[in-house]
Amino acid sequence: FRQVLGGFFRKASAVVGLTRSEEIFVPTKSYLFLSALVKCFPGACVVLADFNELPDAISGVNAPVVQSKRHGKSVFHSSYLVPIGSADIFHPTDFRQLQNMFSHLSGVRGHVFSHKDFALRFGEVEKTRTMTGYNAMVQDYSNMAMFISKLHQSKK
Repeated sequence: FRQVLGGFFRKASAVVGLTRSEEIFVPTKSYLFLSALVKCFPGACVVLADFNELPDAISGVNAPVVQSKRHGKSVFHSSYLVPIGSADIFHPTDFRQLQNMFSHLSGVRGHVFSHKDFALRFGEVEKTRTMTGYNAMVQDYSNMAMFISKLHQSKK
């Protein structure tokens, strides 16, 4: 576990110049999920999608958004230390780190795509374009990414 996440710590330190007081949110649940997945379904084709960036996140590396609703309006919190059940906590996924964890656990490197690149490569984007030419599949979702463990040849 330490070996796999060591890359995350080195990357975080280099990219943002960490100080001792800065919080780092370690993807331990992702690691446990991938461990169970590889153990229970060895050789399975894995496809994962999630947000890789979140607006209004609290401070820290890989930090979550902490949000609640009051009188029908979203309220963003500056800390994850809120009363249990009072807020939703959304963590972004560092897909390069997820790729490294999966590779360490399974021996398979896998592939990471932005949502746009995934849609352009595997989708039929001409079928998702509106009459005005707008295409949400390639123009929206810029903060989403995909991980695929194995690419299969298309029979198109």
